[in-house]
Amino acid sequence: MAYDIIAGYDIVADLPHEAHGETGLATRGESGAAKFGKKNGMGKAITHGPHGSLVQDHGLQVMRRQEAPLPLLPAIPAGGAQTYNIQSQRAFRADRLFLTDSVGPASVAVVQDINIAQRSQFVSPGAVPISRFAGNFFDGHIRFETSYPGIFISINVLNLNLVPDLVVGSMTGESVIV
Repeated sequence: MAYDIIAGYDIVADLPHEAHGETGLATRGESGAAKFGKKNGMGKAITHGPHGSLVQDHGLQVMRRQEAPLPLLPAIPAGGAQTYNIQSQRAFRADRLFLTDSVGPASVAVVQDINIAQRSQFVSPGAVPISRFAGNFFDGHIRFETSYPGIFISINVLNLNLVPDLVVGSMTGESVIV
């Protein structure tokens, strides 16, 4: 397994969303990220973190790819819904969600929402077919927000099949190992 040694950073914001000033990210004199860091009492904030995150230096740490498994829950009854909760133990940013179900390719189960800290990762309400998160789905990468220790990642699945459906899966992403 490959490890990347990075200066120890806490991911404090995803750029460019939270670091925008009124005039945009690139402002005269100092960056929007630097202003964001000062405004939020982060001291010396820099933007050279993983995936363009706003980060704060804390010494050397190891960053690596890890899995966050979904809990194994009973099958979802026909027409029923179930929420899968993952509580991260370290800063974790998922970039892929893998889901498989017992019905297989003919499944009409859907993901109604994915939340990180009660914040939806969908840009609008709706449902996405569970097949979108299959391991063999081309270009299945989604850049989720960062989840911090103790924060819940919730995945809401609705079973539209006429039979119970057992859903299993995991999220893959990067985490900082202290």
